[in-house]
Amino acid sequence: MLLTNFLTIHLLLNLLLTSLFYFYSVFSSAFLYVFGGKGSNVDCLSFAGKIREWLLRCGEIAWRQPAIAEIIRQYIKLLDELTGNVQEDIYMQQIRNEIKKSQINFESAVAIANSLPIIKTEMMKRVFAEIEKHMEGRLIKFNSDYQDRAIQYCQSKIDKRKFPGVAYCLTESDGKIAALRFEVDWDSLYMGVTFYAEEKHLECSEDKMLEMLAAMFPAANCQNIKPGSKHWLWWKYLPAEDMLLNFNACNGIYPQLYDENGFNNIMKLIFEQIDGHLDHIIETGLYEESL
Repeated sequence: MLLTNFLTIHLLLNLLLTSLFYFYSVFSSAFLYVFGGKGSNVDCLSFAGKIREWLLRCGEIAWRQPAIAEIIRQYIKLLDELTGNVQEDIYMQQIRNEIKKSQINFESAVAIANSLPIIKTEMMKRVFAEIEKHMEGRLIKFNSDYQDRAIQYCQSKIDKRKFPGVAYCLTESDGKIAALRFEVDWDSLYMGVTFYAEEKHLECSEDKMLEMLAAMFPAANCQNIKPGSKHWLWWKYLPAEDMLLNFNACNGIYPQLYDENGFNNIMKLIFEQIDGHLDHIIETGLYEESL
């Protein structure tokens, strides 16, 4: 019976949070008063009680179906934060308990754990390959190191400081190249403008970076520009600042990459971000007029 209700979880919670309900004293009693009829009948539902209990019961089955379990887990986490009822992640505990039940379960878990770094490497390469395909014919690619660095990033337990990426030449002057680079840092995918000399990433002072910007991009308005770091004029996370593609924690939207429709939707958002700013970047070196 609970399984048939999984598809209605989003609808139910959205109704609870957005319809004609009156949420009274969240941080004290955590009660939701549901008004029925013309206000004559009032049913009292507890966020910390009945609603959470129902979600937990669903979760006892749903942990075997990760996509469904993640939906339930997010709502339970939200309720726990609102009501102060923070408890151990029940799904992770259920997984640990299941692994400990038998030798076969443990060996299966080890096999999965050993496979994940390779799977993550392949996915990172696929994302960069799609970006390369999208950028083909638009800018000249002069540096691509993600093939080797993706292996190091995803499979090495020691060093992730050599960030994988691919760079495209925007313009060149006095042996220096202004490049649009797509890269994964400690966590997430982003794009930005940086400078190279003989294919080496330059480290510049703020004044020197602005000087190169003015020399290489006459159309750039250098006023109100503050470089993001010693290596980057600016950077922007992809697909968006509030929608990180985190290759380290592998949370947020990252798991959607392993669903073909999810992968295509994420890449579409990335391409929209690129296409919406590429002409301005090529002309001025800037993502927008002020950084």
